[in-house]
Formats: sequence, structure tokens, C-alpha cells
Amino acid sequence: MISTLFLAYELQKPFLIAPAMNTKMYFHPATQKSLTTLKEMGCKILEAASGILACGENGYGKLLEPELIMQEVLKELLSVKPELTGKNTVPNSQTIKVLITGGGTSEAIDDVRTITNGSTGKTAARLADFFIDCGFQVTALVANNAVKPMLNCTLKTFTSFSDLESLLNSELKNNYDYVIHAAAVSDYSIKNPVAGKISSDTETLTIQLVRNKKLIDTIKEKSDSKLIGFKLTSTNDEAEVLAKVEKLFAQAGCDFVVQNDWNQIKMGTHIFNLFTKDAVIKDLTIDDLSIQLMTEMQSQRISL
Repeated sequence: MISTLFLAYELQKPFLIAPAMNTKMYFHPATQKSLTTLKEMGCKILEAASGILACGENGYGKLLEPELIMQEVLKELLSVKPELTGKNTVPNSQTIKVLITGGGTSEAIDDVRTITNGSTGKTAARLADFFIDCGFQVTALVANNAVKPMLNCTLKTFTSFSDLESLLNSELKNNYDYVIHAAAVSDYSIKNPVAGKISSDTETLTIQLVRNKKLIDTIKEKSDSKLIGFKLTSTNDEAEVLAKVEKLFAQAGCDFVVQNDWNQIKMGTHIFNLFTKDAVIKDLTIDDLSIQLMTEMQSQRISL
């Protein structure tokens, strides 16, 4: 069926091929000659990756990750179908600068103990990799112990609230088109961290916390960037969720808010809802969210 469809295909349109096979098969002269012939016809080869193969061996020939294949397909679609962006011209994604924050801050109690949260930074890393692969200029501010983007970008790390605040203040001077603030920022810091290590022999321990400012509320004060905020909730009450999202729009001046809920995350179902000021797109996977945000970015960038 595949070969029959290929013979009937109009080669004036993009044709993408994602090969996957055993390493010896992939590098066999007959395979390499076929790949060269396909490239000469105008086909785009999505090169295989290295890893565990279907046969159980470890080597080259692994199918490219599905989300990366999807990104390549999307780029080709946008090149021949610019109306998918809602405009009549294909956007120049190279001009779009994106600042992404990810992971959780950690506040020192003493030299070895901290108060932190469970943010892994996976969402921010996936978004960063998607936008990098789309050709955007990405800077990622990521917690030291969080998942980092795999693709090449400007990467800076932070530990505490004050670290992230300092990085943000510095980076916001660089005229980003979009700021995606996905970091889980501590609402409180330790008032007087102890130098050294607190003895574990103490029966009770009192820690005094002081409230931190909301970093997301300061972004629009220092930048003209479009702002995408994240809101993690822990409730099944839709009215409560909407109230929290609307509060973020009002106080931080967000252009978009991405909401997810801890109850779903802990059950192994991590989905997102993307809010604008007058609409919501529900039940998005991370790949769906990436595409929705990218489409909005390109569309708004053209209108600017």
C-alpha cells in the first residue's frame, strides 16, 4: 500500500519519510541508495535516531519521536498552507523571541535543607524544545534540579525565588515577543535561614516565613512582551478554577493563561486548558498545547 500510494502522489507537494529499522538494515548500501534517490525526488527524510530498537538492539535506526515528526509535518503544512495561521503570508518564525521559565524554586532553611515544591519542569522543557525546533529564538530559565530542554538554546538556571527574580529582571530588558511563565515560584521564603546545619536532636522546630511578591505580576511592568501565565489548581469546582484564572488575567495582565489541575496530574492524566480573555480550549495534551500556542504566536506576530 505504501509504495502504491507513493507512485500516485504528486511530488509538487511535501512528502515526508520517517525511516525506522535495524542499524545494519539502515546502513545497507541498498537502503542508503534508496534514501538518496528519494531526496533527489524532493522527499524530506526525517532522519532516524539512536536508541533501543524494536529488535531489542541498541543502535541507529530508531523511529524519530512522534512529537518531533508532528512538528516537522506542521512546519511543512504551514509552508504550503499559510491560511492555517489565519493570515495570507507565512510567518518568519526566526524573528520570534521567547522567554520560558520552568521548574520549582527552592528556599533554604539551613545549609542542607530546603522548602520546595514538586514541579519537574517537564512542561516548560517540552514547550522550549517545540519552539526551538520551530525556529524560534528561545531563552529558558530553569530550576537547577528540573528537566532541561534537550535542544540548543540559551539556558540559565536558578535555585531560589531571589535567583529567578534577578534573572527575570535582567532578561526582560531583551525585548522578548513572548514570556511563558511556567515556573512554580515559592509564595514564601524563610525569614532567617540558619548558617550551618540545624541539629536533628531538636524535638520541635519553628520556621518563620515571609511572603514573596508575585513575579508574574511584575512582568508586564517591565516588558511589552505578550505574557502566557500558568495556573495550577487543586479543585473540581469549575467556578473556582475560572475565578483563579480571571484573577491572573486581572492582576498580571496575561494575554493567555494555561490551567492544569493537581487532581488530574496525580492520577496520571496531565491535560491543559488554554484560556484567552473570552474563550477556552479544553483538554489539551502537551503537544496540542504547543501547537495552539505556536499558532497564536505566529498569527499575532504577523498582525504586529
